[in-house]
Amino acid sequence: MAERLYFNDKNNLELTDRIFELINNARESIKTGNFFFKDRRINDALLEAASRGVAIFVLSNLTGSENRGYVRTNTKVETDPHIPNLHELHRHGAHVHLCDDLHAKFLICDSKEGLIMSANYTPDSLYGNPENGVDVCGEELKDLELIFDTLYVHPDTILSEDGKSYRYLKKRLPVSLKAFENIGKKSRLLLTASSTGNSNLKDCSYRLIYAKLIQLTDSAKEALILVSWSYNQVKLLPEFKKALNNAIKRGVKVTLFYGTKGADKQKERTHTQLVELLGSENVKRMTAPFADNHAKCIITESEGALFTANIDGNKGLLTGFELGCILTEEQRLQSIRKINQILENGK
Repeated sequence: MAERLYFNDKNNLELTDRIFELINNARESIKTGNFFFKDRRINDALLEAASRGVAIFVLSNLTGSENRGYVRTNTKVETDPHIPNLHELHRHGAHVHLCDDLHAKFLICDSKEGLIMSANYTPDSLYGNPENGVDVCGEELKDLELIFDTLYVHPDTILSEDGKSYRYLKKRLPVSLKAFENIGKKSRLLLTASSTGNSNLKDCSYRLIYAKLIQLTDSAKEALILVSWSYNQVKLLPEFKKALNNAIKRGVKVTLFYGTKGADKQKERTHTQLVELLGSENVKRMTAPFADNHAKCIITESEGALFTANIDGNKGLLTGFELGCILTEEQRLQSIRKINQILENGK
């Protein structure tokens, strides 16, 4: 199977269509990890799969909020369905485990097809935001399923209920330091697996996404395109900042795209972070707003990679659980075409 690259925007939902295609065609098992489970259609599709005998395994995060330090376990369904949706899946036979550091978004069906994507299971991600994703098969799929299975048997929390209230069983089963040492050696898969807290990733220190980000920036000769939803705590990414400034000095055409959603405070933070990365004299000519963007990737004149992490020194590149994949040449070219197309449609 050829690995396709998918882009969503308001005019094209090819990534969303692929997600539902995989879920609806599954016959034996679905393994999916996602930061948010807020979309009614996703839950319905997973429940329908369970009703036809498909074994459903879910990895998620308890927070239900981009602020991962705050657990909202008493939120009303009508205002934030994330946690109630997870419990609904659990009540209908899905096996739901929770990882404190999870921010990755991915899907594996029948151990035959996989997908890594920027999209959360939310209405905004599935039916509006620019998002990207890539099919995963072969060695990449083997690595992806190994990662899922390892985290699934080392959860920080397992869902439970007593008939009246939600219950959460905490587990202390640290993932081995060597658990992911072979990830990416035979495949194009990338990951972040590390934690500064007391989660079950506390013994891990895998930062393959960050290493690839620096390597591609260092190797760029003509052009570098970086697409992210947000930029945060870039002062904690000195190696990347140095690589980026060296690329600028040697004449590489650098363009950093940033998402436009969020409160004024967040937009102000984005500007401040871009100044920190590029210097105030470069920001205006090297950055561009990307309306409502949530896709993430880096592309040079010869290489590219897609990932689930934001450009964030606090969560995603140095700590947390994120996934990514090095692009094939056709996927790299498709990414450039799609970005240009979306930007043109947004004018």
